[in-house]
Amino acid sequence: METLALHSDLSGISPQVLTLREALADRGKAVTSFVSGGVEIEVSAGTDSLWALIRREGEGGLALRAAYLGGPLKCMMAKPETGEVARLKLSSAFGEHVVAFSAGGEALEHVRMKVRFTPKAPMLLPFMPRDLYPLDAKDDPLGARGVVEATQRRLNSGLIYFRIDEPSFGNVLYF
Repeated sequence: METLALHSDLSGISPQVLTLREALADRGKAVTSFVSGGVEIEVSAGTDSLWALIRREGEGGLALRAAYLGGPLKCMMAKPETGEVARLKLSSAFGEHVVAFSAGGEALEHVRMKVRFTPKAPMLLPFMPRDLYPLDAKDDPLGARGVVEATQRRLNSGLIYFRIDEPSFGNVLYF
């Protein structure tokens, strides 16, 4: 078993970060990809999640969890609707997800993701893993460094504004 040497400012990491790190090393199953300005977005199916990997070549990126399915999933491409660049249908033990992406990039790159979830039965959701992770230039969530400028918590929108300094991916507004 390999033991990771952590950066000196990290006291520990979550199991979800280790799982994402392993999934990115295995490269997952690429489902589709598209471009928005200077970033490339690859949509990839992992063992329990659908990921949108948003990368700026040589400058790192973001791993955005599009859907958490808790276990094995089936993923199919669907016909995009007006304004969308990609649409996917997922099925799992939880139920059915429809994930739609739109993108643009004239002045500032942007990616919009809409997710619709139809559960198989009424659900209680005690835990959902994080959905946004910064990545370094080698797709390692442990290697990126940056600063969170503003966050919003509790019963509001989940707004966060941050920048990734190493590598120099840039500023991100996530909501």
